[in-house]
Amino acid sequence: MSEAFERDGDDNTSPSLELVVKVYNINTGIGDDLLQKCDVLQQYTKLIDLVRYAKTHEEELGLEEPFTWAIQEARKQEILPKYLERKASEVLNMFDMEYDYDVDVEVQKRRSKR
Repeated sequence: MSEAFERDGDDNTSPSLELVVKVYNINTGIGDDLLQKCDVLQQYTKLIDLVRYAKTHEEELGLEEPFTWAIQEARKQEILPKYLERKASEVLNMFDMEYDYDVDVEVQKRRSKR
C-alpha cells in the first residue's frame, strides 16, 4: 500500500509506519463462521442484504427510495434497532453516496502529504 503514496524528499526514505491488515469477507454465505460469533456483524450483513435486494428489485417493488425502504424494513425486522433509531439518517446518507475509486485515491494522496 505504501507505494500508492507520494513521499517527501528522497525516494529511498522508508515509511514511518507500515500497516498490515487482515480483511474478512462478511457477505452472507461466505463469512458465516465469523458472523455466528458476532451478532452486530450478522445484523449489519442482513442490513446490507436488504439494501442489495432493494436496489436489484427496485422497479418490481415500485420503490422510489430503495435505501429508505431497506432501512425501514431493517427496523421492522429489528436489525440493528438501537443504532438505526439513533443514526438512520446518517446511514441513509452513507448509502446515497456513490463510491468513486479515482476520487478516493486522490483524497488518500492529499492526506498522505499532510
